[in-house]
Order: sequence, then structure tokens, then C-alpha cells
Amino acid sequence: MWAWLSSRILRNRYGILVVLGLITVFLGYEGRNVSVSYKFGGLLPKSDSAYVNYQRLLEKFSEDGNIIVLGVEDTALYRLENFQAWWQLGHDLKAQPGVDSVFSEAHIYQLERNDSLKRFLLRSVVPEMPATQHEVDSLLARVRSLPFYDRLLYNDSSGASLMMVFVNADRFNSEDRGDMVDLIDARVKTFEEGRFKVYRSGLPFVRTVVTERTKSELKMFVGLMMIVVAILLLLFFKSWRVMLVCLTVVIVGVIWAVGSIGLMGYKLTSVMAVIPPLIIVIGIPNCIFLINKFHQEYAGHRNRVKALTRTVYRVGKASFMTNTTTAVGFATFIITYSDVLKQFGLIASINIMAVFALSLLLVPIIFSLQGDPKDRHLAHLDRKWVDKSTDWLIRVVQTRRPMVYAITGLVVVIGLLGVSKLKNESHVVDDLPMDDPVMKDLRFFERQFNGVLPLEVMVDTRKRGQALKDANLKRMDRLQDSLALYPELSRSLSIADAVKFIKQAFYSGDPDRYALLNSREKSFILPYLESSANKGGLARAFLDEDRQSTRLTMQVADVGTARMDVLLARMRAQVDSIFDPKDYNVVLTGTSVVFLEGSKYMVT
Repeated sequence: MWAWLSSRILRNRYGILVVLGLITVFLGYEGRNVSVSYKFGGLLPKSDSAYVNYQRLLEKFSEDGNIIVLGVEDTALYRLENFQAWWQLGHDLKAQPGVDSVFSEAHIYQLERNDSLKRFLLRSVVPEMPATQHEVDSLLARVRSLPFYDRLLYNDSSGASLMMVFVNADRFNSEDRGDMVDLIDARVKTFEEGRFKVYRSGLPFVRTVVTERTKSELKMFVGLMMIVVAILLLLFFKSWRVMLVCLTVVIVGVIWAVGSIGLMGYKLTSVMAVIPPLIIVIGIPNCIFLINKFHQEYAGHRNRVKALTRTVYRVGKASFMTNTTTAVGFATFIITYSDVLKQFGLIASINIMAVFALSLLLVPIIFSLQGDPKDRHLAHLDRKWVDKSTDWLIRVVQTRRPMVYAITGLVVVIGLLGVSKLKNESHVVDDLPMDDPVMKDLRFFERQFNGVLPLEVMVDTRKRGQALKDANLKRMDRLQDSLALYPELSRSLSIADAVKFIKQAFYSGDPDRYALLNSREKSFILPYLESSANKGGLARAFLDEDRQSTRLTMQVADVGTARMDVLLARMRAQVDSIFDPKDYNVVLTGTSVVFLEGSKYMVT
């Protein structure tokens, strides 16, 4: 079969080139449609409990990771000119496409009681840019009198302050996201000029930076690989012709790989980005085997067509076996439950065989259209150091078998020791070096506010309207007090905080009234609370439509999967001690939990 195939390749070379050219143009066009995934994770199967719980959270409430945080640590922020600039920064960011709202000490809200409507109206504490330093000081005093925002927008002990920029989750995760983060970052840089550093973080910001790095570094890595491979081919074969043929094969292979991703409607993820370098690594050896055999055959009888024919059927069979076993190895990912790994396995296995076909077709055809190799092109066949190295290896294998076994056994033992020290430890920002500015900014928020990665506790009371019951509010308050002891967790927010905030507003903003309702206050404050639980009210952010489920939202530091696993186990025990599993269905979810479970799934 291989002899027949070799003759058909050379006899139909022009037709084959036309077909390959059309396929390359088509897949190159499809490659333009490849979009980048801006979401973390995707490794979890959709049937996994962590994924199911996370989807329930999104259905009942909203996206948990749609906040970009900007932080400063300088008391100069509260000088008039800087505070005015901070206010203007938030005002400008809110006007950016894709930004839903902005919260900071300069963009803070309070509740005002409306007795005729029996409800509270949300009013801005800083409706206009302050004009004097006295106004700034008065506004700050007003802000500090609202415990609801303590350790949420500012850290009174260190003087750190942050601005929350809520981006539209649907737009951010779609192709219409545009350059939202770039526009926000550019405006922040304008604010920084001549003032102080602004730290940037939050899941949308980190996701964008990591994704953009993946795109740019993929191009850089593929380009550098091409350069290194070209230099090595030139050094070994001393032929520009050989170098260009090999590069042509792998370039076409990369175009096919990227085009197949777009053709199947997949997105470019950090896993899928491995495929172009993989095609280069596999395609170059295929070309080298074929060219080296062609030169050997030609050196023996000086007949170019005969040498190419023998090359195809002698090397083609061996290359087919090696490429097939490699493709089958990657195809095993298809039988996993993860969509990301399934897609990677399918694309990788298909394109490994595709680059084999390209090398088997293009190398003989291109060399058949060129002149005979010159003697200097065949000089690599007579390199003495290669022959001596090969002869030495043969002698060692044949005459030093005990030594070979001993060294092999020693290497295996060392390898097993290394395997025993492996740990399932990953972080959300593993892709970035520790000295990266994004990492430094993330550490600032972990130091000042204990983290920015979303973590949620969702409580299902199993009965309509039970989430606002006194007993459940007190349980939620107790849970928040216990979670406040964890240094890895930020200050949490729940329906209990909303009730306290409403009570304080009812008493004209008296900070001493920031507490849960007592039995005497229910009769005259309850109507206001009920209206706040309706659509658009403050409490609505923590309740589902039936007031059966409620959420406790917080942020967690990027402590890694090992520590996160321990942390969640301890939190689970505390949650179950407060909310009896027989009466409540409580789940720990959010982006942090999904990432943790996805990391475990990938390792196992």
C-alpha cells in the first residue's frame, strides 16, 4: 500500500497542492473567527455538584465575579483636589460602556425614609463634587457613620480605600466586551498622574490580563519556536531549502489547527493554546525523518524520484505508527467529562494526524519540484561525531547491560521520590509570575481587605418567605461573626446587614441603631423592610423572588487549592452547626469553589 501511495503522491502532485491550498485558505479564514474565552475554569463537567450549585446561584441571584476593584493607600486621597479627582474618576467610569455602577467613599448611598410610601429611597451621599475641604470632611464623617460600608469600601486602621466598578456580566463575557478593561485602565492611569498609585484587581481585570497574555505570548512563543527551529535546521542540514520546506509544513499545520478550532466553534483557552506549539513539535521531526531518509537514498543511487518514492513507503509506515499512537494518546481526553478537555483532545488528535499527512505529502512533492541535492546538502550524513556517539550507545547497550539496568533503576527511584513530593496546589493566577504587577496589586487587596475572589454561602430555607424570619436572620448574623475570624476572608454581606442598614436609616442614620430588629420594632419597621425586599430594593440583592433562599457574599484570598480545601471544610462544619442540614439546604459556591473543584478534577 505504501509503495502505491508513494507513486500516487508524485504523479498527482499538482492536484494535491491545489487541494491542500484550498483547504489552507478555508481553514485560515475560519481561524479568523476564533474567539478567546475570558472565563476561568470550564474543567468541571456540567453534572458536577459544584457546577450545579454555581448555576443555581446565578439563576437565583446574579453573576458573582463582575467587580473590578481599584484601591489606594494614601491619606492624601482626602485632600480636596484628590477627592474631587476620585469623584470624577468614578463618574467617568460609570459612563463607560459596559459599566453598570460604581461604589466608593465618593460614590456611596444611604437610605432615606418615606413615611407616605412606607419605604426607603436610595440617595447618594455625595451627589455633587465637593467644593471645599470642609465639605469633604463632612462627607467622610457621614460615610464613617454608616457601619454597612466599614471594611467594605475602606480600611479605617490603614487608611486604604477602594472603588468597586461593577461591569455588566453578560456583555463582559460576550464578543461585545470590546476594550472595556483597557478603557478603564487608561482612565485610571490619567488619575494616577502626579498623585499616587492605584491598585487594580478583581476577577474581570485578572481574567482579562491573563487572557490577553495568553494571546500575545502564544504568538511570541510560536514565533520564537519557528526561529529556534529554523536555526537548528540550518546548522544541521546547512540548507535554506530544507529549512523553508520544514517551516512551510508546520506553518500550514498551525493554520489548520487554529482553523479547526474556529470551524468547530470552540474558544481559545489556556489549554487550547498548547495546540499550535504541539503541532510544531510533532511536525518538525516528521519532516526531519523524511528529509534525512531522502538524502540517504539519494546518496546511494543519485536518482531523485526513486529516492523520494522509497522515502514515502519506508518512512511513511513508521511515521504513521508514531503519529497515530500520539494522536490516540491525546484522544483519550475525549472520554473525560470536561468540555474543555474533550475539545482539546479532539482538536489535538485530529491535527496530529493532519500534520503527519501534510509532511508526507508536502515534503516529497516540494523536493520533486526542485533540483537534485548538492553534495554539501548531504554532508550531514557523514558527520563523524554522530557516528561515534551512535556507536558508543550501541556498545554500552550490548556490553554494559548491568550498568544500564542500575542507572535506569536509580533514575526510576529518583523519579518516584519526586512524584511522592507532588502536591495538588494551584492558584487562580498561577499563570502570572510572583513579581508581576497584577500579582503585587492582588496582594495589596489581600493585605488590606483579605481578598477579591468571590465566595458565596447560599441558604435555602425550604419554605417560601422564611428567609426574613427572625431566627434565620440571627443565624445568619452568627455565621457572619464566625466567618469574621478567618484572616483569608473579607468582610461578608448578607440579608442581616441589609436589615441592620434599614433599621439605622429608619432612625435617621443613628450608628447606634445598626442592629437587628427587636420584637417591639417589627410592627412599625416591617412594612419598610418588606418594601426593600421587593424588586429594586436593598434587601432584594440578598433574596430570591420567593424569599425562600438568601445569600451571604464575601471575598477570599488566592490561598491555593490546598488551603482552600481545608478552609471550606471548616466553614462547612460551622455552617452546619448553625443551619441544621435537616431543616436547611446550604451550599458553599462561587467562582473560588468552582476553580478549586476544577483544579482537583484536572489533577485526578
